[in-house]
Amino acid sequence: MQWSEEKWQPGMQVRLIHNPLRIGMLTDAEPRVRKDRRLFQVRFPDIVERVYEDQLEPLPEERMNPLDLLAEEKLGTPKDLRRTLTHVRLTGRLADIIYSMEATNTDFYAYQFKPVLKLLQTPTNGLLIADEVGLGKTIEAGLIWTELRSRFNLKRLVVLCPAALREKWRDELVNKIGLSPVICDAKETLRILKDGQAHARGFAIISSTQGLRPPRGWDDSEDKTSNAAELARFLQAMESEERLVDLLVVDEAHHMRNPEAQTNHLGQLMRGVSEYLVLLTATPIHNYNRDLFSLLHLLDPDTFGRQEDFIEILGANAPLVRARDQVLRGIATTDELTSTLLEAKASHLLHDNRQLETLLSGITEETLDSFSERSRIAYRLETINLLGHAITRTRKRDVKEWRVVRDPQPEFITMTEMEREFYEVVTDIVIDYSLDRDINEAFLLVTPQRQMASCMPAALKSWRDRRIEIPEDQLSWTDQDDQRRQQLGPLTTELVDRSDEFVDFDELAASDSKYARLREMLQEFFNLHPRAKVIVFSTFRGTLAYLADRLDNDGISSIVLQGGGRRTKDDIIREFRSPEGPSVMLSSEVGGEGVDLQFSWVVINYDLPWNPMRVEQRIGRVDRLGQESEKVLVWNLFYADTVDARIYERLYDKLDLCRNALGDFEAILGEEVKKLTHDLLTGHLSPEQQEERINQTAQALETLKREEERLESEAAHLVAYGDYILQQVQAARDMNRWINGADLFAYVIDFLNIHYPGYTLSRVLRNPMALSAAG
Repeated sequence: MQWSEEKWQPGMQVRLIHNPLRIGMLTDAEPRVRKDRRLFQVRFPDIVERVYEDQLEPLPEERMNPLDLLAEEKLGTPKDLRRTLTHVRLTGRLADIIYSMEATNTDFYAYQFKPVLKLLQTPTNGLLIADEVGLGKTIEAGLIWTELRSRFNLKRLVVLCPAALREKWRDELVNKIGLSPVICDAKETLRILKDGQAHARGFAIISSTQGLRPPRGWDDSEDKTSNAAELARFLQAMESEERLVDLLVVDEAHHMRNPEAQTNHLGQLMRGVSEYLVLLTATPIHNYNRDLFSLLHLLDPDTFGRQEDFIEILGANAPLVRARDQVLRGIATTDELTSTLLEAKASHLLHDNRQLETLLSGITEETLDSFSERSRIAYRLETINLLGHAITRTRKRDVKEWRVVRDPQPEFITMTEMEREFYEVVTDIVIDYSLDRDINEAFLLVTPQRQMASCMPAALKSWRDRRIEIPEDQLSWTDQDDQRRQQLGPLTTELVDRSDEFVDFDELAASDSKYARLREMLQEFFNLHPRAKVIVFSTFRGTLAYLADRLDNDGISSIVLQGGGRRTKDDIIREFRSPEGPSVMLSSEVGGEGVDLQFSWVVINYDLPWNPMRVEQRIGRVDRLGQESEKVLVWNLFYADTVDARIYERLYDKLDLCRNALGDFEAILGEEVKKLTHDLLTGHLSPEQQEERINQTAQALETLKREEERLESEAAHLVAYGDYILQQVQAARDMNRWINGADLFAYVIDFLNIHYPGYTLSRVLRNPMALSAAG
């Protein structure tokens, strides 16, 4: 029987019957016969070998899917199974695969995947991430985008953030998530959103909330002068059309909390054209007030349509929170837990909840005796929670990787005789001025006092320029740079005229005890740690300029970080981070938000901000995930026997505000300290009376702090995933329930072997692997 007369023809594609994924091509070599069985020569991608005829079959025109092959007992090798499983996983639809895991240039922390899993489970496609400062909300948003991109092939991302954070977002998305975002103003954002080709290609836009928010009267179609207004009208017109944005991320989302503000209107307009929405904020989330309701209404207007509904939801949740607490603490009997859950079920919002019914039917003494079962029950209670789909929150103390210890070191500096005289005279001038005119404006009274407490020579220079500098911690994020200094004629004039009578600037600078102590501290520190980096914060720009000049004269290299300069924030930090860069960075409050400085472990507060959260934000720049030092050193400088020193000793130190993260306590604390500071500076109080007033505030705040800690623990139960979900995330990683580089490499190699036999694989310079034909 001739070779040419057979059904087998040279060049025909064939496969092994027992391994249908092993495909080759018949050569023109004559078949051999061995014990009445013919052997054909087959060229496989990796080898040429002889195969018995009864082990071969022609390759069908339409390939069978893996399940059909399995049904016909056409089995492959473990390698084929791995390739098939990888293909199925790459489809992006498997529930137990975390596609964003190991897909970014970030370290693995289980808690950062909680928002990813939460968003995938929520029916509203929206989530409020309220993690504490320093835990990486930016990374969590990036992981969410990576997950959505992998699962659903989403392509269009928009990030809204304060203008000062745009470069940080760009760098994070480029270096850690692997995107190529562009920073856009309103005009460019509008152009991209209108561009059909851009939608097909995909885009990643970063825009400032200030730059995109519509002006008042934006819906006047006759106004063609404002790009932001034109953008707003376009967004409104497209609300009922196909979604323009796949994922909208809003950083510092608390700026949208006021429903009457234009930033809130921008949020509403962008939400209307976005498939998914993620809000990021570190502000307290368990103060169930209008602010939180406003954010949740933006996130999910159907569930949180009215504030009355929100209050009702909180009431229905209360038994669930209590039940979860009972379960995790192991203090509930079967009867007690059942009673609590029946109380929850009595609410009309949960009456027909099947999950709750299932949970009630499955509670036994045996389940409550098992820690793993209690953890699972707690997790199920979280999924029933009516706020659980909308909010996730992680605290630093809940993160096992957090090991940094804060070491606050106060320095109380004795004034020189000239400094003491200057301080007392200016204080009397401010108080007398307010009493004579019956002025109760805290800003007017406190600003000169705070300037002196920061730096007396710098304060004197400012006044002789007939200006009172507005402290940066009193400026809102929307204030423009030219508003940072204002003319305050009468008081400025009186301060200048009176201080000029007895104070000489050069003599005051020469007797500057506070700067002398700073210089001594820095010199001693750099002798021990010559390559370390130190950050010095001040509320006043005048103080920063003064310190920069004096440090330069004393041979200590420094760089100034403040808003409104020609250089970008990122450029300044990049120079400071460099080993050859300056040793000291002098920073205004601009450096207290949106920057990562964990390469340093020393913060010096040259003055005490009003709001303790400002101190927390300053320390939070170095007390961040990724800080390699076991402790961060916080030096706080004060003139002794002043209001600032008394506030620190009797309030900050007593409540340990610099050692522990403030978290949710800052909202109450900030208001109380403002009231206290106003009281101290609006009357002639003796040092003893000042201490008594400060102690009153400290005692009141201690009670509030204990209550806040109780509410905080309940809030954690309310909106945070427990140990159960973290264990699932860790297990997903340990069991390789993610797609790694080895899987992808094997998948690609197998594909090439099957479909492109004869190829070669080689590395080209530093690029990823490149293919070249080999004939």
